[in-house]
Amino acid sequence: MWETPPPEALDPNNATHNNKSRPTSKECIRRLPRLTIKPNSAVLHDVTIQIVLPPSIDKEDGTMKRPAPISYNAMVAEFGPIPPYSIKSSIALANPITGAASSTSHDTTTKHSVLYMERGGGLTFATKALHAQQHYNAKALII
Repeated sequence: MWETPPPEALDPNNATHNNKSRPTSKECIRRLPRLTIKPNSAVLHDVTIQIVLPPSIDKEDGTMKRPAPISYNAMVAEFGPIPPYSIKSSIALANPITGAASSTSHDTTTKHSVLYMERGGGLTFATKALHAQQHYNAKALII
């Protein structure tokens, strides 16, 4: 739950009891949480995943139907190459879907495929990504 800091914490001029000229204590500043942002930090990069489904032929009128692409906002991992980059590939489904075992729903010898996994299964995000690279020769897409 977010708490609103008291006015005197934001501006010493709002302090009561004649404390207007007192600076923030060094101890208070030391305890402020810090976040180190590196050039490849995920917070600096907008990522969109776009899934393009193959066209199909309508059985009734024989016309080619091309489904609209599906787009998702995403984020990159704190490891790996620094964006921008683009990956165009087929998607393999991990089986089980959490990626805890080593089999997929299609040929895993295809290089540069994307392995779709969902969270859970007792594995961390990093373990799933490493598992995808080592066992499937794939990039990981974890939802």
